[in-house]
Amino acid sequence: MMIRRGTLQAFDDSGYLASVQLDGSLARNLTDIPVSRAIADTEMDVGRRVAIAFLDPDNPRDAVLFAVWTA
Repeated sequence: MMIRRGTLQAFDDSGYLASVQLDGSLARNLTDIPVSRAIADTEMDVGRRVAIAFLDPDNPRDAVLFAVWTA
């Protein structure tokens, strides 16, 4: 498992999915990342810092956004 930090770019509250720009990756956003239901949708403001766990580092679709904070 690998944990990466990033910045929230978009949040879909109907599917609980996020788009995230990973730290160190200015040109590419990850999309449709599942978000932990333990995070209230009111916390998912664009620009907030997030942490994502990649359960399989070779497969970015096997990930979950599990934390959010303000830098």
